[in-house]
Amino acid sequence: MILYKYMSLKAAEQVIANGSVGFSCLEDFNDPFECEAFNFTNAADLSLPIRVIEDAYKNNFSRKFAVLSLSKNPLNPLMWSHYGDSHFGVVLGINVDTANLNDPETSVIPAKFGRMIYVGNKYENEISHYSITELHNIGRINSFIDSNSNLLEKAFLYKSSIWSYEEEVRVVKNISNLPFSYYLGEGRIGKWIKRDIGGRPIYCFDIPKGSIESIFLGINSYRCVSRREDYSDSEFAALIQSWRKQGIEIKVCDKTNHGWELTLKDVPIRE
Repeated sequence: MILYKYMSLKAAEQVIANGSVGFSCLEDFNDPFECEAFNFTNAADLSLPIRVIEDAYKNNFSRKFAVLSLSKNPLNPLMWSHYGDSHFGVVLGINVDTANLNDPETSVIPAKFGRMIYVGNKYENEISHYSITELHNIGRINSFIDSNSNLLEKAFLYKSSIWSYEEEVRVVKNISNLPFSYYLGEGRIGKWIKRDIGGRPIYCFDIPKGSIESIFLGINSYRCVSRREDYSDSEFAALIQSWRKQGIEIKVCDKTNHGWELTLKDVPIRE
């Protein structure tokens, strides 16, 4: 299964050079309502205010798990504008099976179960209530287990319907055993490298060579060359050529003739 990751050209260069993809904590996402689809109103053993309980759940889920956000659609103009560096960036086509992102033994939510659930009501279809005991046991979840699926869905896969344009699919992994805190520590342990980028932690997970099968360049890569400040024409051409030598398919986005959609074409690069 191929899923897609929007990012800047500079970020893509680092991802491919390092052979890893970055997972983030929920509190660093751009939606302030992450992890708030729980309904605590009738939970008998919760004596604290609802907002305090919601924040406690969110903090536990955010600090003990890391999330990789992918999309089913590589040609969404809004996604390019919001996450693809205003069409100057790229989309990576990642084979999630090759990248070990689809294994229920190593992901609490593998890609095949990670499709976002977009709802109009925050507590839509809510039939379960959650307890302090479940809160304390959150960090013990290391693999996908059916008995935890509702709890995990509520934490990671419910969002407002206004986000449905993203067609998001998530991969969630437990990071509670890594020897780093959210604020302190960097370095490698196993397949993970923790880095601090702009004051926020990024947990980079190693993926095998060949996991990235395609790279789609934003339409502005060629239409607005003067604004591609980080790369000269020759540097840009050399980067594209280096990716091709790794067996990665390279395409560039273009406008369709009679609509608002994007399409793909061969890269018109001079080599």
